[in-house]
Amino acid sequence: GIPEDEGKEEKDHLPSETDNAQRGVPDLRAAGIPIVEDANKGALMHLKYVVIDGRAVWTGSLNLDQNHLINDNNSLYMEHGQLSANYADHFTELVTQGRFAEAGLVRFPVVRFPNNVHVGVFFSPGSRATAELARTITHAMDSVRMAAFTLTHPDILTALESAANRGVDVKVVVERNQAANRQAIERLRRNQNITIVYDKNPATMHHKATVIDNITVTGSMNPTAAAQTKNQEDQLHIFSPEIAERMRQEIDRIIRDAGGQEGGPLAGGHDDLRGQ
Repeated sequence: GIPEDEGKEEKDHLPSETDNAQRGVPDLRAAGIPIVEDANKGALMHLKYVVIDGRAVWTGSLNLDQNHLINDNNSLYMEHGQLSANYADHFTELVTQGRFAEAGLVRFPVVRFPNNVHVGVFFSPGSRATAELARTITHAMDSVRMAAFTLTHPDILTALESAANRGVDVKVVVERNQAANRQAIERLRRNQNITIVYDKNPATMHHKATVIDNITVTGSMNPTAAAQTKNQEDQLHIFSPEIAERMRQEIDRIIRDAGGQEGGPLAGGHDDLRGQ
């Protein structure tokens, strides 16, 4: 393990995406909590994590606002000193540097839990998260399930096609009201071995999750170039049959709710191509 104080977050600071700084943040400032805003208008501070007492991490796709309680999302709560230390290190970088630089090296890139469960930890920009996701999809043996708010990264599209062409069961669902998904939909629909659908949640399908056999990949990072090279993001690669089965059931539920049919034209949408 690590000493108890090594995993503690900076107390009473909250990094915030500048574009959202007027939504709830003034109340926190009024309560005396210092807020650090990013200064990069060309990217997003897209993280959604909390580090608790140097012993636990809460993260996933769920933003801390009321609307996201009606969206399709996932959250993970994990108690582990080394995992907490990784996130505390990252948090300290966000708070102390004034602007958010590249994530750099992770102190504990692989964190081991009981029962042979282990977790790979990635932050962007500056990591190999997307390359590792593409590699894992390419080498899938049985099935791939992906639920993505935005799907545009060409390496991920190629990996999905490669897996499907080898006979792997590949199913993908994307957010209907995200215009950036149109190109991926059109490309993947040309492959008869891939099921690709738009979600039918009247709110938002906000997952950023992929299940490859017994591996679950999730966090804040959408499979887009901006998420890998510009935005502040986190991504976990979780080797656990139990967690993989639970996430696979969730993605299959969304696909069933969507009718399991190939998507048609987008209903509305907006052209935010930064890779939320």
